[in-house]
Amino acid sequence: MPSATRAIRRGRSDRRPEVRAAALALLLVALTAGAAEAQDGFRRNPRLPGEGELEADIAVGANAFRRQNGLRDLTPNNVLAGEARAYAAYLARTATFSHTADGRDPAARAQAAGYAYCEVAENLARIDENRTFIPNLSDMFMQGWEHSPGHRRNLLDPLVTETGVGVARPPGRADSYIAVQVFGRPLSDRYAFKIGNRAGRVVDFALDDRRRTIASSTTITFTRCTPSVVAIDGITEGASRFQPRPGGFYLLTAPPAGGLRLTVRPAGEDADPSN
Repeated sequence: MPSATRAIRRGRSDRRPEVRAAALALLLVALTAGAAEAQDGFRRNPRLPGEGELEADIAVGANAFRRQNGLRDLTPNNVLAGEARAYAAYLARTATFSHTADGRDPAARAQAAGYAYCEVAENLARIDENRTFIPNLSDMFMQGWEHSPGHRRNLLDPLVTETGVGVARPPGRADSYIAVQVFGRPLSDRYAFKIGNRAGRVVDFALDDRRRTIASSTTITFTRCTPSVVAIDGITEGASRFQPRPGGFYLLTAPPAGGLRLTVRPAGEDADPSN
């Protein structure tokens, strides 16, 4: 059962991608009497899974859990997998267990490994099996994460698209395992959109609830890693609140009747019609 859990979150901003981490320690010490016969058989002929087998099973389990919740599968990423394996090995070798045991956070490790990111999240878990009968260790990892709020949030993040899993065993402890699953949204998923002001006056608006202004005869290009919401004050024609499309151009003009008109230009059609 879970004996410790911790979740860390840093919020998104224009300049700082999101980093989330959650750690879980599981200590498995006993089974019910109904499993005693199977447990005895396991002790006589133990069959402990290898690290690579567990890594594959955890990745499959994570995607199955996402599909159950209406989310798309995560794509395996070799860079994230290499980083996850390296960190799992470090935790096993040093007998430490935290997201900053090596002096870096998950995002810093991913970046050092060569992963340019919009978002990084990390789940950790440790199982000390103590030679009890465990039918499927990957299920134990997944069940612990699924029932822990921080880990569950990482597993079900709709914005992450890639993952890597690493499993390691502490020296001299063939029956103990440390698992690291890293989730990522690559920097290549960034998108840009433009807002142009041809209304003849300064316009106030909000981008993700942050208040801003755009001067007349000005076009601003915004680059985002994740979906955003724009709300523009004083719109009388068109949507006053919308989610920008990648490559979209949103033109503000002053109609004859007064107020503000918002014209949406499709991606690739960002020429200013007022010119």
